[in-house]
Amino acid sequence: MAKNWSDLSRREKWAGGLAVLAAALFVGGAASGIPNTAPASTSNSPAVVAQPVVETKDVEITEAIPFSKTSYYNSLQNAGTSVISTQGVDGFKTKTYSVVYKDGVEVNRSLKSEVVTQEAIAEDTSIGTYVEPAAAESSSGATAKCRDGSLSYSAHRSGTCSHHGGVSVWY
Repeated sequence: MAKNWSDLSRREKWAGGLAVLAAALFVGGAASGIPNTAPASTSNSPAVVAQPVVETKDVEITEAIPFSKTSYYNSLQNAGTSVISTQGVDGFKTKTYSVVYKDGVEVNRSLKSEVVTQEAIAEDTSIGTYVEPAAAESSSGATAKCRDGSLSYSAHRSGTCSHHGGVSVWY
């Protein structure tokens, strides 16, 4: 299967170009209509080799700094709820690289500086822990609940639940 020119390796392209040139110069010659433009070698001077073009440029790249998340417990907020108290915002940093190009192709990259241009703002979330106390059980007419769980119907506070470990809750 024939390959496209872009699919060939550098070596294959070079060999193919030489084959075409050789065919044009040696096989077809003047009869092929391609003039022989090879210079006549009259001196023993070395051939001129093209020097590669090397240039250095500074390149800036901006990157995001992701915000962090923190949470804390709030005893004034109902249990099972959470509220974002501070919305998180990503920050940014700028990196400056010194990049070396040889014939237009990058050959080296080194970091010159890294500067935070905007700090990230952390996201704060409060988590509720408040549980409302149970309602009093005085619907039966009791005035107090003793520590052992029994109810007292005492008219006065003095001596209430004295044989039951004392008063747990007054109604």
